[in-house]
Amino acid sequence: MDIPIFGVNVPAPPVRIKKEFLEEYIKLYKGVRSREDTVSWRTLIVTVKKLLGASKLSRAKKLVLFLIKRTYLEPLLSEILYALGLRTLKARKNKDLDFLLLNGRHFPEPLLWSLADYLKEKGKGVAVVNPVGHYNDGQTRVVGPSVIFCKINKLVILSSTQTKLGGSVSVLSNVLRLIRNLKLAERVNEVDVVIPMFDGSGI
Repeated sequence: MDIPIFGVNVPAPPVRIKKEFLEEYIKLYKGVRSREDTVSWRTLIVTVKKLLGASKLSRAKKLVLFLIKRTYLEPLLSEILYALGLRTLKARKNKDLDFLLLNGRHFPEPLLWSLADYLKEKGKGVAVVNPVGHYNDGQTRVVGPSVIFCKINKLVILSSTQTKLGGSVSVLSNVLRLIRNLKLAERVNEVDVVIPMFDGSGI
């Protein structure tokens, strides 16, 4: 039986979700807002599909809007819905972005969020995506938006590569490969790669 779900410090979702998915809903809600262990793009999409089950994906818009409200994922609503299978929305374009920031290591470093907050305070349009998933099986999966509908003035990939900070050259290089996606690259005017601490630098 589907019931509304409530969690400690987590509001009930706007759609009915099965009781057995309570923990996953709470974890996803918190993960979207976490700056220490930010939910990955792949986990967001996979978990929303699981929460909705076999129901019509039209309910996805209501749930996604609720999950990403007042976060740095909010400017990418159309891209998220497209990834969920709502292809009819592909013609809808979000407001163009001044900056799209991509995390390039397992756990985002504070500079990622400091930069996002600074740019937002300056009145810039900013979105932040974590394409790096780290899982219990030890595998790292790097998955980003398959398409971008808005234009992006500057794409910034930010990652220290020092292992003790959860980074690696390998993970960063996999994030860089996302730019090979023409449906993303054709929307980007400029790309910057920022490496605050490079592995072996001793800094």
